[in-house]
Amino acid sequence: MYRMQTYGEDKLTSRERTLLNEARANGYWGAPCRTDATAMRAYNFWCWRLRIPLVWLERRSPRSKYGRVHLDLFTTPTTLTFKGQDELKRLGAAVRTTVSPHDACWDGVPIAGLETLAHAVLRCATRTGNYRLGNVDNRPLSSALVRKLAAHTRRPAAALPCYPRREAIAGVSG
Repeated sequence: MYRMQTYGEDKLTSRERTLLNEARANGYWGAPCRTDATAMRAYNFWCWRLRIPLVWLERRSPRSKYGRVHLDLFTTPTTLTFKGQDELKRLGAAVRTTVSPHDACWDGVPIAGLETLAHAVLRCATRTGNYRLGNVDNRPLSSALVRKLAAHTRRPAAALPCYPRREAIAGVSG
């Protein structure tokens, strides 16, 4: 019987295992405080095995009212298209946003809007048309490799909304 390799999950405490299970259910890593790096590495390894984008959020400092949302596509065989980059930039119109074909970061997001933005980033990054098969050095991929990667690329669920209201992300009321 084949058992999927785990990355140190057997060494996690019950609290860290709970955080890991929540991250797997939500689609992003959102530990409320600094935790041992083993749990984060286990989540990174899980994303890499499933070839899904790695999304995580963090506070600027332990008691800060603002945080950051990160997106990494290094766990996937894809890069963002120009359309995908534009949509991701529009998600964080009220905050400092840095977007490249391989990763993105939103800095200065109010704590109340962190999870909403992380969910929207994941939905947007996995929507068909916002990514393409590619590699880092931009060499053309062989057709056999393209077919193989296309078979393993995850498609998004169409029922989930991608764009939250900008007021919810920016924390603006009224």
